[in-house]
Amino acid sequence: MKTYTLSYYGEPRFDSPEKGAQYMVKWKAWVGDLGEALINPGTILGRGARIVSRKGISDDIGSSRLTGYSIVRAASMEVAVEMANGCPHLDHGNIHVAEVMEKM
Repeated sequence: MKTYTLSYYGEPRFDSPEKGAQYMVKWKAWVGDLGEALINPGTILGRGARIVSRKGISDDIGSSRLTGYSIVRAASMEVAVEMANGCPHLDHGNIHVAEVMEKM
């Protein structure tokens, strides 16, 4: 089994607290369905991040900013992608799936 990160891009926005709560119900159900494949449900990343490059430092205020991540274990990239494909975040943005390199 290999380890993969699911990196969430895009800004979920809700018209009401009820819609936000409905999203969380879907999120918790999706996480529960991952079962033992879920290593770390992840962290939500706050606004106010900075982009650091050789050209300088800027605010990361784009609509497609990195908003969180999860870590899963899967037999292959295809299986990890299928896990991501069921995530309710896809209604608000996209998910980048990448293998975690164990050794360099």
